[in-house]
Amino acid sequence: MTQEADAIVVGSGINGLVAAAELAQAGWSVILIERNAEIGGFIATEERTLPGYLHDTFSSWHPMFVTGLAYGALGEMLHQHGLEYRNTDKWLMASVADDGRVTLAHRDPERTVAEFTHPEDRSAYCTMLQRLGENRESIGGLLTSEMRSLALVRHISDLIQSSGLRRAEWWLRAAATSGRGYARRDFRGDEVDHLYAPWLLHAGLSPDNAAGGLMTSLFAATLHGAGLPVVAGGAGRFLAAFDSLLASLQVQIETGCEVERIVVANGRAIGVETAGRILRARRAVLASVTPSALYRRLLPESAIDSDLRVEAARFRHGRAALQVHVALSQPLGWTDSRLEQVPLI
Repeated sequence: MTQEADAIVVGSGINGLVAAAELAQAGWSVILIERNAEIGGFIATEERTLPGYLHDTFSSWHPMFVTGLAYGALGEMLHQHGLEYRNTDKWLMASVADDGRVTLAHRDPERTVAEFTHPEDRSAYCTMLQRLGENRESIGGLLTSEMRSLALVRHISDLIQSSGLRRAEWWLRAAATSGRGYARRDFRGDEVDHLYAPWLLHAGLSPDNAAGGLMTSLFAATLHGAGLPVVAGGAGRFLAAFDSLLASLQVQIETGCEVERIVVANGRAIGVETAGRILRARRAVLASVTPSALYRRLLPESAIDSDLRVEAARFRHGRAALQVHVALSQPLGWTDSRLEQVPLI
């Protein structure tokens, strides 16, 4: 078994999988280390209720993945290694209010707004989607850039140049506005609030948290554009495709192997220690782990700037999400028959 590689990737969640694949595709030798028995992090298909009932735990739908840069770089190869998505071109999702009112979203925005009560909300919704489409690259760059980076400044500059100062100010307000505040400010009815408040919770935001206004626009545009792709056969097939791809790229995967520390010399990460072994990294160590694990356990204290150490100590995880999996003997019976055709309610 190889004890040295160009890069060592710690953690095999989606970020670790993508990093290992892209580095190997670029010609680097890679060792991927995972402490659990299987790769994937929160991506899995498991029997959680009754024998024969398979459930996608945590990761179920992949609209954000298929619209991301990683899918653009690796998607074709993943499909060659067995990945298959199923999707819908019809009804996407629905929300059922406490009083029984049903709000539906269709893959076609025009079909969606046709269900809205107020005509002015129909035009406002289409304007929201158009506005995001015109600035999608800059907005995407803002969301994926480090807070203290020139890239962030560049994307802000691009947004101002492409849309003007007034429109850029609108985006900044959207980023500072909660989802509830955005829906009440820009829409007369409650359809947008009903449809996208659950998605804000999915992203770790409450309806009253800042950034909800921006995320509402982003979720709406993503869902209309990409739909709700689900892996045929379960999310475990997604991991099987990655496993096959990584094997074809000669990535060495070690599971059931926990990294105890990152080895640092002369201010540079040169390897990791695991199970009494030192695995050497000639070029880089990538740690797909939490800030607490990286700065408070894996890295030696002498390798961390004092200010960064204080920031890491203040790190707190975001809001948790709860899933309840059930085994059904038959499809649910809805009082509104339209819901029988909706994949996500």
